[in-house]
Amino acid sequence: MLVDNKPTGIIEKQLRRFDGSLVDVETTCTPVLYEDKKAIQSVARDITKRKEIERTLE
Repeated sequence: MLVDNKPTGIIEKQLRRFDGSLVDVETTCTPVLYEDKKAIQSVARDITKRKEIERTLE
């Protein structure tokens, strides 16, 4: 990502919270410059409720 300087698409994954429970999230990562250095900004959005509804509808 840093070489091509292109953001990722939306990636769905499960993350483990500090209490040990799992949470479904969508993540995106974007290359940015921070204090004149290459960095990656990551954003995660909780989609647990949406995934529960999807599983119920299946």
